[in-house]
Amino acid sequence: NRMEFLASYFGAMCAGMVAVPVNYRLPSATIAYILEQADVRLILCDRERRAGLPAGTGRATARACVSRPVS
Repeated sequence: NRMEFLASYFGAMCAGMVAVPVNYRLPSATIAYILEQADVRLILCDRERRAGLPAGTGRATARACVSRPVS
């Protein structure tokens, strides 16, 4: 629900990727299942959620942190 999310979401689609939004409130095992089934290769999240990403997230070789610059 932030501008960074929208820019990332539409940027992925413009690059020919498929964005798979995932609710961070889901149990870790469910998130891992979604990421595995979607065969993700890149994960975009904010700093607060990065530490909570499940281990073994499919073929994801990159995790990028999307957040507002610190003032």
